[in-house]
Amino acid sequence: MFIFVKIPDENKNESCVFNRFWKVYENKINILYYFILFFNEYLTNLNIFFIIDKFSPNHYAMASIIANFCGALVNTIYKSIDVRYFFLKLAIYILLIITTCIYNEFIILNFCGLEKYTKLFLQKKANKDIQQTNLNSNDSDSASVRESTKLLELNNMEENTLIDIRESKSSDVEE
Repeated sequence: MFIFVKIPDENKNESCVFNRFWKVYENKINILYYFILFFNEYLTNLNIFFIIDKFSPNHYAMASIIANFCGALVNTIYKSIDVRYFFLKLAIYILLIITTCIYNEFIILNFCGLEKYTKLFLQKKANKDIQQTNLNSNDSDSASVRESTKLLELNNMEENTLIDIRESKSSDVEE
């Protein structure tokens, strides 16, 4: 939309804004640099998509915090930053990482009833309820017993599958 706007360049020649873009590409190394930058941004966005798809946006928040923390460490190493400022940033990032671990239930706090409504303990409570239902039911109600036994077996299979998936992902991350 600004094709008609003429702006003077460093030689006092008035030209279109888009004509100046070609000056960037006169140096061929800049073209390679932009392709590498494009590929890097593509991979970054692809990783963000996979994190949100496989886990949740909450897990992406944790990945973002860790990435910013690593960036702050690199900046501290290569630039001279005030020591007080560095330790303030370090404390804030550690606090953010710990709170996101608690929120995403990587860390479960077992005091003051904080573990009561986590996914792990709710699953254990459901399995316990199903087992109690099986013990309390009569033989005359054997159809419901079989049904609840099947439900218990499905829950156990699902829990074992989740554990296997977590173990395989953790072993993939370690490699």
